[in-house]
Amino acid sequence: MYLLISITFTSPVLYAQKLPWPPPKLFAGWQRIHIQNLGTIDLPPTLEVISGEAAELTLNARKLAGLPPADLSAKPVGYSKMDSDAVGEFVNLLIETTRGNFMPLTAKGAQSCSPEDLQMLNMGMEKELKAQAVLGNELKTLFPARLEHIGGMPALHFSYIMMLNSGVEVHYDLYIFMNRDRRHTLTTSYKVDAEGKWKSTFAHVVESFRITNIR
Repeated sequence: MYLLISITFTSPVLYAQKLPWPPPKLFAGWQRIHIQNLGTIDLPPTLEVISGEAAELTLNARKLAGLPPADLSAKPVGYSKMDSDAVGEFVNLLIETTRGNFMPLTAKGAQSCSPEDLQMLNMGMEKELKAQAVLGNELKTLFPARLEHIGGMPALHFSYIMMLNSGVEVHYDLYIFMNRDRRHTLTTSYKVDAEGKWKSTFAHVVESFRITNIR
């Protein structure tokens, strides 16, 4: 996915504060996860990094799909023990890395994205998401793409709602970071009717993300 994203950023200005920024203050009860060869992210007590059989099943599913192992996969507490309530939440935090030739990761203010580029990216994303119809999933809403800054790092943000083949509507947020020879994608998801429970929590999680392995 995201075939057009490598062409979006330009670098018109410089910014004084270099990356990485220090991590934010850790909330009580939260834990800071160190991701090998990438960086750090903070998780609330309601999420766990999947382990055991659940991690093995996820890894095998990615292999079957031709995907490398994820950098991090976190789900509601109890998911690793296949707790039915945790599984039924449809909540996920996923961080993945793709190798390639991308823009360098530079500080806030050092990259921009034109409205024309954002519109083109939205069109490309819409096409890819609608292609999931073969899996029985239906794109319900695609919100306008935005260039945001997470911990000083520029990130393309895609947000959309999918109706899964199970009949559940899920809200997805994708944040894409360019890091020279790597592209890091952070994805969060939760059921639309659980927005009140997860939206603000994931906002804090995403804002805590720091890439320390800057290429």
